[in-house]
Amino acid sequence: MARVIQVQEGAQVISRTSSEDMSSANGLCVQLDAGGTVSIADTAASHLIIGICVDGGAASGDLVSICVMGMCKALAGTAINEYEALTCESGGRVIDTTTVGNYLVGQAMEAAADGDYFDVLVGGGHVRYAATS
Repeated sequence: MARVIQVQEGAQVISRTSSEDMSSANGLCVQLDAGGTVSIADTAASHLIIGICVDGGAASGDLVSICVMGMCKALAGTAINEYEALTCESGGRVIDTTTVGNYLVGQAMEAAADGDYFDVLVGGGHVRYAATS
């Protein structure tokens, strides 16, 4: 059974058709594919991360629910410090980033160890990490 992902009241959740089985995708980053379908995000540098999967479908073509703005739980792919900028690794798990050009999914609202589910403030799409001085 898939883990239930908590979404804070007021978060914006959308539904999109999946291009793959996303039954184990709850808590993972989701990317927008050609044709408007979604899949588990596989790279932070070249694919638009649109949010965190909160209710994945069992088969390709199923509707999945994605938190695109607000607070939800995500699965950490490495140790993460509170308030770090977040992107994804190749399996869709959330990681911190300081790499210029990486698409961002949001900001860590608490520290997490690799494999933990933790609170993420999901931001809007099309945001990339930029260096600051």
